[in-house]
Amino acid sequence: QERPDARWSIVTTLRGSMVDGLRAGLFDLVVCDAHDEDLASLPLMREPLHIVLAHDHPLVGEGPLRPPDLAGVPYVSLHRGMGTPIEAQRFFAAGAGSPMPSVEVSDTRLVLELVTMIRGFGIVPHSALTGNDSIVAVDTDPRLDRQISLLRVAGRTPSTAATSFA
Repeated sequence: QERPDARWSIVTTLRGSMVDGLRAGLFDLVVCDAHDEDLASLPLMREPLHIVLAHDHPLVGEGPLRPPDLAGVPYVSLHRGMGTPIEAQRFFAAGAGSPMPSVEVSDTRLVLELVTMIRGFGIVPHSALTGNDSIVAVDTDPRLDRQISLLRVAGRTPSTAATSFA
C-alpha cells in the first residue's frame, strides 16, 4: 500500500536457476539458502533439516543419526541445484564423505515417497514434513540446518521493486 507503483511476482524454481536468474538480471531478489560470496545476503531465518526414513526402518529410534550410521543405506537426494544437498555434504564431511545418491529428485514430496519405496533415507527441510504417518523425521549429529536469506547481486543498484520489498 505504501508504494502502489511497485510491481512484483513470485517465481518458484530450483535454487541454481534462481541464482542464475538473479545474476543475469531476470530477478531483483531471491529468497533461498545463501552460499554465494558475490551476492549480498539479508538473513531471514534458519530452518532445521531432518533425515527422513520409513516409519518401520531399522534406524528409527536410533537417533540422533551420524554419517556412519547411514553407510550402506540408499540415499534419496534433492537435486544438486537445490540448497539442501549443500548442507548435506557438510553433514557427511563429518563422517566418511558424501554417499552417492541412489536417486536425485527436485521435489521434497518425491523424496518422502521414494524413501518408503526403496527403504532408504533422505534429507529434507522441516517445512517439507507433512504429517505423513509412513515417514519419520530423525535428528542428526551434528545438527543440520540451512540459512534462508533474501539475496541480491552485490554492487548492483536495487530496482524500485526490490527497494520497496527489502
